[in-house]
Parts: sequence; C-alpha cells; structure tokens
Amino acid sequence: MTDDDLERLLRTAVPPVETSGPGSDLWPTVARRLDAPPHWAWIDLGLVAAVGVALVMFPEWISLLAYHF
Repeated sequence: MTDDDLERLLRTAVPPVETSGPGSDLWPTVARRLDAPPHWAWIDLGLVAAVGVALVMFPEWISLLAYHF
C-alpha cells in the first residue's frame, strides 16, 4: 500500500468536516448570567441544613470544623 492509496482510503473513510460557526452568539447569554445576582440552589440549602443538623447532633464536631477553617 502506497501513501497515495492510504490517503485515498482515509479520505473515503472519514467524512469531511463542516466548518460552520455556532448557531448563535453565546456572549449575551454569558453576560446575562454574570450580571444576575447570585442565588442559593436547593442543594446548597440542603447541605447547610445537613451540616446544621449534624452539628446539633454531634456538638464535638464544632471544634473539628473550626480547626479546618
């Protein structure tokens, strides 16, 4: 198999890549999300509640938590 045969085989096996741009400009969406005020997600509130319950149940963990912060 020569280099030309290999090149022809690869060109038939791999479809050409279309060089089209994105469907829309993403920067306005990014800018809106950056300008939006931060908000708490449900997972954040759940984690805060879980840590609060754990500290009520095991108060000795407060010193461990304070040591790591």
